[in-house]
Amino acid sequence: MIRHLVLAGILLTAPLASAAAQQQGLSLDNILTMADAERRGPVDQYLLGRQAAAELAANSKLLPAGHALTDYLRRVVHTLALGSNAPYVYRGPVVGVLDTPEINAFAAPGGFIMVTTGLIDFLDGEDELASILGHELGHIELEHTLYEMRNAVAGKMWQQATGAKDMDSGMTKWIKQGYSVEIEAEADARGIALAAAAGYDPRALIGVLERFRSRTNS
Repeated sequence: MIRHLVLAGILLTAPLASAAAQQQGLSLDNILTMADAERRGPVDQYLLGRQAAAELAANSKLLPAGHALTDYLRRVVHTLALGSNAPYVYRGPVVGVLDTPEINAFAAPGGFIMVTTGLIDFLDGEDELASILGHELGHIELEHTLYEMRNAVAGKMWQQATGAKDMDSGMTKWIKQGYSVEIEAEADARGIALAAAAGYDPRALIGVLERFRSRTNS
């Protein structure tokens, strides 16, 4: 319900901006058409995720799909996905390893998960790895990127209705830079639950985050 508040706010406040909306050529039909376009099924999500994964890998070396490290991460992800509320996606999960010292991991719609070799070197054992991969699965399961994209579309509607300043709606912006504290905490909680359900130590994520904060002050 909360995820539709921005669109609801536009519909409720539309009368207040009716003159501006008419000037911009925005109607209720336009709003409903744009909102309907954001209803993305499994294939749509897969195509979005593939696009995002390609952009993420554009500036880093991607280890081959058959590489031992990639295969290992894939097996851990599939184990975690057994406890997910959305264990089956169109062609996934799809796991990739970026050969870069950056300490990071990314999740994209459709089951795409990208992990850096820097993060793998940073982690201490499979429990910590599972906690991070569970966090990324949480983003996918809870459709956090799609949520941000829907909000961006709602923002575009608001701009058309009010003439407000342009807003950035790039998909990879959220994937690369992270989400709000509330959304990241939601993914943390889901990741802990998925790791615990698969038999991993659910406390491992706490240690990872504390070490990461001490190293990066982030």
